[in-house]
Amino acid sequence: MNDQENKNYENNTYSREAKKKALTHLENFVREDDSAKYVIDPKNVVCRKNDNADKVSCLKLNELDEKEIFSQMQKLGFYCALAQDPNNIGLECNKVQ
Repeated sequence: MNDQENKNYENNTYSREAKKKALTHLENFVREDDSAKYVIDPKNVVCRKNDNADKVSCLKLNELDEKEIFSQMQKLGFYCALAQDPNNIGLECNKVQ
């Protein structure tokens, strides 16, 4: 089994209810500060970075893959794109005004 097949198998092991709960958890996390920049890490982690503070808050979502997290962020009104800095991996998401 290659890496992608293994990742797909792992994500399919979570129930629909677990994924729904994770999507709700992500939505609540984002609504705490929807003016912040969010980064979707390839390891199913979403981090919130606020320019006004040095604090970074992260949320691990084992039940979701990157595509599901990306899709939910778009539904919440965010535009996500690859970081401009090639040393930063992941997608940067900003609220669409």
